[in-house]
Amino acid sequence: MFKYRLSALARLLVYHALAMVFLQGLLSAQVTLPPIIGDTLWTHVHADCCEVSPEGSGWGPWHAVAEDAGLLFRVTNYNILVHSIKNGLVVDRLGRWGEPRRIYSDRKGRKLVLQYLNRTAKNRDSLVTALMLYPEIKATKFFTFVGDIEWTYSYHASISPDGRWVVAPYQPSAGNTYMLYDTERDTSFVLKFGGTSRWSFDSASRQLAYANAVIDLSSLEPVVRFFPKASMFNNPKFSADGRYIIASTTQRKGLNQYPRISILDVATGEITWELHGSWDWTGGNGNMRDDLVSYAISGNGSLVYAYRNDTISGKAINEGFFYRLPDTIPIARSKPGTTGGFDPSVNTAGHVGETYFSPDLTRCYVAASYPRATIYQCDLVAMRFDELVTSIPQGDATNPEQAALYPNPTTGVVTVRWEWPDETVHWQVVSATGQLVDYGSAMREGNAVRIVLAGDLASGNYSLLLRDVLAEHVRQFNMVKN
Repeated sequence: MFKYRLSALARLLVYHALAMVFLQGLLSAQVTLPPIIGDTLWTHVHADCCEVSPEGSGWGPWHAVAEDAGLLFRVTNYNILVHSIKNGLVVDRLGRWGEPRRIYSDRKGRKLVLQYLNRTAKNRDSLVTALMLYPEIKATKFFTFVGDIEWTYSYHASISPDGRWVVAPYQPSAGNTYMLYDTERDTSFVLKFGGTSRWSFDSASRQLAYANAVIDLSSLEPVVRFFPKASMFNNPKFSADGRYIIASTTQRKGLNQYPRISILDVATGEITWELHGSWDWTGGNGNMRDDLVSYAISGNGSLVYAYRNDTISGKAINEGFFYRLPDTIPIARSKPGTTGGFDPSVNTAGHVGETYFSPDLTRCYVAASYPRATIYQCDLVAMRFDELVTSIPQGDATNPEQAALYPNPTTGVVTVRWEWPDETVHWQVVSATGQLVDYGSAMREGNAVRIVLAGDLASGNYSLLLRDVLAEHVRQFNMVKN
């Protein structure tokens, strides 16, 4: 018998090859084509050429939703429109404030943060961030940023859900610095952060996230906490309960980018979930796909939305996918051309526009970059995805007979008749309140699948979901655990 001794370099190459095989298998498992769910609540078509989304405004946001007030504020080229989130009708117009670019709102719609471009006498642009009261339409605070304005990458603002805190760009000579303003105490704090991240508040307005930093707002002065394991975080978004942060962790190396989104557990500082996209060319020649550039997480951290712009088995996809954590196999997808993407440029004109999701991910409001961006050819569309929280979406039936589940009630082991050829079946157990409490995969044995439930699963009523890898065959049962 011959014995081979591999050099360190050879071993490294072998390990790399094995890792690539594993990664490709993982990617193919992550990107599936589950059933399409959701329908449109309403659409809005602009009244004239000045009521479309701003041109050359970067990522936005072009619109903000005040859930408690039932209002949607939308920036247009030269106006600010106020829509009803029930039917999309325009209920107010706030007039022109310079050249509007971005807008943010508290949950009651009483305080707005508006960013607009102001032309100076020497034709030099200045970016103004104004705190406004609504419906008085009165500005109470201004933050002016004079300098080079890089619309695509930096200088975003925000306002906390309770309207107390405002963050705005400040002092370009000092680098990427921001002003954090406390409207209750009329005090300001300077935050020095580099990078190109956005800001995000939790629902209680007690935490503020930027890149891999979380700022505690519950004390007299803000306290900054950094998370080393989230060093690649960009554009973070809090879950409403403040326990999790989802962010882009896309890595760029030369002309290539490696799309990825990750979720951070704020309490432990650990990355608990990741979704990888494909390698994309970012040479600026029109071939950039911008996969995973738009995402959202539900209020309790159990659901994730991710925009996918990729190719699967030769088929191009450009739509939003929904995941029930901790699974990385999508459970549903939105209708193509209704959600996803950010401000389209000439190289990425296939993107729909800037999106805003409700905390439970059952509503999505999309401000399109131009009227023909969405399949409805409108400049504003509201979508609904109630199936995500009321039930688990089911695929098209290929067998009219309902598969049997037995025994039911069960003490911990159940058998499901499975008459499709899939060798591996994925399963999930969801509580009556919509929480994922158990999950796994099982091998088909003949025409059945045997599932061993977690030993600590409490007695009660549950939903049991089974599906194949591509979610072509999906079955859901009511299950009782004794």
